[in-house]
Amino acid sequence: MSHQENNSNIFPLLLIGALSMFFAEVSSGASVLWFIDTWGIFVTFPLYWGHTLFFFNIALRCRKLDFTSLYLLGVLFGLYESWITKVIWAGYFGQSPGWGTIAGFAIAELLVIVFFWHPIMSFIVPIFVFEILSLSANSEVPVKDKILLEHVAFFVKSRRNWLIALLITLIGAVFLSVNAGFNLIAAELTVLGSVAIIFVFYFLSKRKLSSRLSIYSLQLGKKGFTTVIIYLILLYAIMFPLLLPERISSLITILLTIVFYIVIILLFYIHKPASGNTHSSFETSVDTSVLFTVKDLRRLLILLIVLILVMCILPVISATLMIVLYLGTIFLGIILIITTSLKVIKEILENRNSVSYTHLTLPTN
Repeated sequence: MSHQENNSNIFPLLLIGALSMFFAEVSSGASVLWFIDTWGIFVTFPLYWGHTLFFFNIALRCRKLDFTSLYLLGVLFGLYESWITKVIWAGYFGQSPGWGTIAGFAIAELLVIVFFWHPIMSFIVPIFVFEILSLSANSEVPVKDKILLEHVAFFVKSRRNWLIALLITLIGAVFLSVNAGFNLIAAELTVLGSVAIIFVFYFLSKRKLSSRLSIYSLQLGKKGFTTVIIYLILLYAIMFPLLLPERISSLITILLTIVFYIVIILLFYIHKPASGNTHSSFETSVDTSVLFTVKDLRRLLILLIVLILVMCILPVISATLMIVLYLGTIFLGIILIITTSLKVIKEILENRNSVSYTHLTLPTN
């Protein structure tokens, strides 16, 4: 069946933007009370909205929707922190690079932001949560028409997936509490206000689309995709010279950044997701009742609110956890980029070997 949706409805598109904003900026504590801040509403929110829609539609058009493909696109997403904010060149705003620089790149910031935070928190997690919300909107609609079956393994309420969900919740509570200056009211209002916005967009999406709400609701038509591209071009063209131009790095670092883009794009291009008749096999082999639901998301939200309360009351513990978790995200970023790169390289080697074997002929008498 065709999964092309009527994209005259803006609400699912706004929903994915709000989710990206929540996990990227709220969970990091970078945009406290962003919804009452002009910069947050008119610059930060559209930035995440535009990048998420652009890269996810690239994945849809290329039919590369597995975790590896989304991760590589998420790395490209994260590289906006060079041209726009210049963070991976000059460090966080008002700070020097935490671990110094190599070839003009801020080491710690690059490892955290480009290899972990934006691929996972800004891109993949919002997409996964959107799918859970879509699945919960109408349980009578076949799963294959609501979510991407490449992601089903991440939605099963296994011990591994619960641990990942709890870790993401803990990271959000700690980072937001610390970066909000342990201001309990500001931190809690940031979460509650952001969730209220998400709920409104979700409610309106269900009301307008009903059973047609699915991950394919994010599929843009030609005009929509062109609009997003034009917006991103203008965003980069304006922000690069105007936002903190003193943080612009050397020509060599800029060229290396471009090379980095080329390498990641090549890895994405070369990567071939596993194929197979997953739709029919999934429908008959998996009980959809074992998948995450809105109820589970609500439980995690309550836990987040409670943890923020604890972290703001106990700042010493929060600060210690912040250091541990920050180092942990650096480690995870290294692991993710290395394992992803090795996986694609392995695919290249296996493909080359299979091509070589096809040219072998058996000797004849």
